[in-house]
Amino acid sequence: MNQGGQEKLMAILRECDVHAGRVEYARGECSRLFPLTSDSCRTLSDDEVAHVDQLIYRFTKLRDALGAKLFPAIVGYLREDAESLTVLDRLAHLERAQVISNAERWQELRELRNQLAHDYQNDGETAAGYLNELYETSATLLTYHTQANQFVRERILPDNGSPS
Repeated sequence: MNQGGQEKLMAILRECDVHAGRVEYARGECSRLFPLTSDSCRTLSDDEVAHVDQLIYRFTKLRDALGAKLFPAIVGYLREDAESLTVLDRLAHLERAQVISNAERWQELRELRNQLAHDYQNDGETAAGYLNELYETSATLLTYHTQANQFVRERILPDNGSPS
């Protein structure tokens, strides 16, 4: 990989690291709230809502950065024809290379991300369900982030694998 490609990849890693750190922080701040019920969801304080909002936002940003930037860069490293592959084919390559542990689970993360884009303030039960799923699933997203970072540092940028 040329110097420009390495720098771009390192910038993507740094972006993902920032989002992952914020997901971890928000998870910590929210941990005592979960699991939510429809009643507890409706009675969250402003500070609690802010932490839940941060978890939603950073989950979305990390999932998007991994899916739209880091994963395509990794597949591009693995295959010259990466741009011609479907999303499912790219995910299958990532799974085979052990960048992600389960391509189907990644698709579920995508579906949850899309559900979180809607506002369910008036439906406490639905909101609680999605938020509980978000809290649990965010741990999986962090694992995928760790796996992808490890792959890049060990296989693509072994001499320059720690973004600064």
